[in-house]
Amino acid sequence: MADAPDLFSDKKIGAAAVVEPETSHEFDWFADRSDVIVDEQRAVAVYRNKADGVVVRQEGYPDEDMFVVLRDDDAVAALIAALQREIGGKR
Repeated sequence: MADAPDLFSDKKIGAAAVVEPETSHEFDWFADRSDVIVDEQRAVAVYRNKADGVVVRQEGYPDEDMFVVLRDDDAVAALIAALQREIGGKR
């Protein structure tokens, strides 16, 4: 397997030159939000519990974690369908 290109060098990749990222200018995270594509978010884990339910757990640091427990695969399928509907903008 070939090594991945170093994206932070001045090497050429195909016909395009890859240049150093602009890091020297001041960046205000709060003034212009148009450049921000992902806001900060707490970690989310998904796993099965001892009762074979599916747990969706969100990190709560410094507070307690938050949980949603789906009791069976039908409940999981209903959640997935609702999420897909929301992504598609359909109601």
